[in-house]
Amino acid sequence: MSFDHIRSWYELEEINERQERMITVYENEIKKLEQENAELKQELTILKQKLEDTFNKEEDNDDVISTEVC
Repeated sequence: MSFDHIRSWYELEEINERQERMITVYENEIKKLEQENAELKQELTILKQKLEDTFNKEEDNDDVISTEVC
């Protein structure tokens, strides 16, 4: 019976520490991406509002022009 596939306690600790560090890295990256996502959503809302305001102004101008022509 061979025990070559069994890892030492030290090796398991090393693997565990490496994985914990990667988890921390991923958690930090997720936080950054969530913040960026929130900022982009806010920017999108602002741009949609500006676009809507622009179309509303154009419609108002069209109404003024059409009443002037009549």
